[in-house]
Amino acid sequence: MVINLESIGSKAFGKSLNSAFLRDEVKIPIPPIEVQEQIIKEIEVLENREQELRNIVETMQNNIEEKLNNSLNTAPKIKLSQVASLKRGRFSHRPRNAPHLYENGTYPFIQTGDVANGKGRNIQYSQYLNEEGLKVSKLFQPETILITIAANIGSTAILTYPACFPDSIVSIKPSETMNIDYLEYYLRTQQQYLNDIAPQKAQKNINLKIIEPLLVASPEKTEQDKVINEVLEIEQEINNFEKEMSAIPQQKETILKKYL
Repeated sequence: MVINLESIGSKAFGKSLNSAFLRDEVKIPIPPIEVQEQIIKEIEVLENREQELRNIVETMQNNIEEKLNNSLNTAPKIKLSQVASLKRGRFSHRPRNAPHLYENGTYPFIQTGDVANGKGRNIQYSQYLNEEGLKVSKLFQPETILITIAANIGSTAILTYPACFPDSIVSIKPSETMNIDYLEYYLRTQQQYLNDIAPQKAQKNINLKIIEPLLVASPEKTEQDKVINEVLEIEQEINNFEKEMSAIPQQKETILKKYL
């Protein structure tokens, strides 16, 4: 018999379990010792693989950092405003959640959390604006880098489809001298710095006056292309290893179910 202990915790004064209940009611399956040993053996194999994957991912992330640093340390530094055009998003209506702006909408409406959760070119969203909503916002075209200036300060991702977003997100459109993936990745390295210099108000935020003079490492375009291609290849490998890691808890459950 298998019991979900959390689901039966008393709700009277917060979740808790009575020791008598644990002693008298909770049944723990006890298979033969050879089965127990086999379970432990198979789970240890998974746990060893999980630790191996963590070590591999850490090494590869360090490799990315090293490749970037080798390029950035020798490259000239130029203000962001000199290599890209910056524009804030827009959504002027209050309240922001007025239903008539969203009903039957077809225009993707991206939030700061969507950018923070997006990685590279993978921005997911859950809201759409309709024609009325579009009137109080603005439709931005791909490809452009999005950076958050409130809530999740300094989060970045690349917009790959037409979309709207509020003024807590800034569009950064690189010039022809910049590889967009390279610039987005470089801006990721500046997130902590932007967060540190954000003025302390009721809510931390930054603005264009802070972002525009941000110094950007700008090697030759061919060097940018070379570096980012190597970085993206490593990132793809990291993603594959992380997917394998995420499947391990389910594999452990499968082992337990097989024997118990």
